Amino acid sequence: MSHVDDGTALTTVAATESTRELALLGRFLRGEYQTVVDSLAELSLADPETEMLTTLYSAGDMDVSLPSVLDTDPRRVKRILHALHEKGLVESGENGPVLTARGPIVVNEYLERVNA
Repeated sequence: MSHVDDGTALTTVAATESTRELALLGRFLRGEYQTVVDSLAELSLADPETEMLTTLYSAGDMDVSLPSVLDTDPRRVKRILHALHEKGLVESGENGPVLTARGPIVVNEYLERVNA
């Protein structure tokens, strides 16, 4: 399973000799993922918020200046980050803002729509 922890992409491998236990784990994980996806169905994002999420997703754990990358005022960046934090998509990491577990899902759905 691939996931992001504090801005770092990780892969976790869960193994068992029991196919029954593995099937149960798979069902549980699909259910948890679907719960997150369903909670995002009513989420509404402004274009600057989507751009911020995409920038954070693309930057990963690189140290970048968000105002420079987004070509906007630092106060505006702070307001957008606050709005995304309130929506549960961004949190504070050791080196700045990072996406929560929900953040990459939103970005991936956005990129799928754009590339369709």
